[in-house]
Amino acid sequence: MAENTFNVQHGEQGKPGSFTISGTPAADGQLQLNGDGIAPGGRRGAGQPYKAAFEARFAGARFEGGGQLGAQECKLAISRAQ
Repeated sequence: MAENTFNVQHGEQGKPGSFTISGTPAADGQLQLNGDGIAPGGRRGAGQPYKAAFEARFAGARFEGGGQLGAQECKLAISRAQ
């Protein structure tokens, strides 16, 4: 988290199987994260780019929500590292 913006990187950016999402929490506790990814190898569509989007809400000590990595439905939980 930098300057109140969440930046999430999975895998090596630009490589198959990776994605990057980012967003800034709103005052009401909502967090919308958007970005892009590249489909992993070994599957139909491998290496193809896709859009990623998640909506989360602050609940207790973390943000929880759901969204999509391409056509794949996913859940998301972000908490501060201890």
